[in-house]
Amino acid sequence: FPTRRSSDLTVDSRADPAYDWRDPETTMPVDILQTHKLLATCEAELEAKYTVHKLHEAADRDALLAGLKERVRGIAGGHVSAQLMDKLPRLEIIANFGVGYDSIETGAAKARNIRVTNTPNVLNDAVAELTIGLMIALARRIPQAHQFVRDGNWLKGAFPLLTELNGKTVGILGLGRIGKEIAVRAQAMKMRVVYHGRRKQPDEPFVYYSDLAEMARDSDW
Repeated sequence: FPTRRSSDLTVDSRADPAYDWRDPETTMPVDILQTHKLLATCEAELEAKYTVHKLHEAADRDALLAGLKERVRGIAGGHVSAQLMDKLPRLEIIANFGVGYDSIETGAAKARNIRVTNTPNVLNDAVAELTIGLMIALARRIPQAHQFVRDGNWLKGAFPLLTELNGKTVGILGLGRIGKEIAVRAQAMKMRVVYHGRRKQPDEPFVYYSDLAEMARDSDW
């Protein structure tokens, strides 16, 4: 974890591989607090560099925090309240596991010069792919067709013809990182893309709607 503090909230998941992870005062690994279960690979990486204390596994959380009061310099995970920050006066950074950091009181972190990080762009493609997959499944009723075959109904007749995405209009609410990835994939399906957001994005080729209800009226999806 960086030793310098910042008065601004920083969104950055990168780290210098040459950074010395030991506490400069003790030359021991930095103590960090893990607030919830993480991927096994993440936990292994953390344990290789830090002394990890798992709050979510503690039988007595208050006792654990009291014992770590002057030691913990970083938090790995979310669900961090101002009260938790107050119990860790040496806290320098909260490294959130995920894109959204709504479970962290960022205002309280900023007031205490605690850096907050997240992992932007990591799931953009995955969410966009899943979105298109669900749209195809809905349009073609793939789950129902699957059950139709499993039940042996195909012996009695054909599954009904349905609809396709080709030529349809998809309305995207919020053309952010993920919204843009969905738009690109929707275009590959030969769909017309429109969007609504707080403001028009001049560099985007898609039709902008300033009124959400109007976009919903004109959209198939």
